[in-house]
Amino acid sequence: MLINISKDSLINALQHVLRAVSSNNPIPILSGICIQACVNEIVFTASNTSMRIQFRIPRDNNSLNVHRTGSIVVPARYFNEVIRKLTADIITFEINKPLILTIVSGKSQIRLCGMDPEEFPLINNYEHNPDNKLRINNALLKATIKQVATAASTSEMRPVLTGVSFDYNNNSVNLIATDGIRLASKIIHTENTLNSSTKFLIPAKNKNVKK
Repeated sequence: MLINISKDSLINALQHVLRAVSSNNPIPILSGICIQACVNEIVFTASNTSMRIQFRIPRDNNSLNVHRTGSIVVPARYFNEVIRKLTADIITFEINKPLILTIVSGKSQIRLCGMDPEEFPLINNYEHNPDNKLRINNALLKATIKQVATAASTSEMRPVLTGVSFDYNNNSVNLIATDGIRLASKIIHTENTLNSSTKFLIPAKNKNVKK
């Protein structure tokens, strides 16, 4: 890996994916952020046992230049602290030795010991397929989840009731939550159309989902 990336773009990416990092996760690899430098973009992925966030920065002469592809998992919290203390506008990432990331910013040079990206639970091909991705207005989605999630159960006796159900059909998603007594639902419209209907569940108790 050898890339140049703007500090502003990098911090923006970290602000998004750090929401999925848990400091007390029993799985060591999930305490890190997976960085994948591809030919036309760089992908940051963080995950815990209940959610996963991925942020992509396309190749651009102003914010990202990929000279050599590669991937590594870096310790999330420490990596974020290091990046925020750097002063130069452009930061260079380079991997010359296995699992060692060299960070160069102006006259500063830092080496981080990383983890094997092969051990990180990356998003599979199904999720990469654009035909399987729903686009929904961000503010609308957050407000709707916050409203509906109040009716979800807080008891683990019936785990399925602790989540918010997403039921997609014909350019709209019906969000539903219930604890067996109360029920909340709201229909919102999507910005694109999928080839078929689909249904999935997200954990209502995860506050990061509503941020």
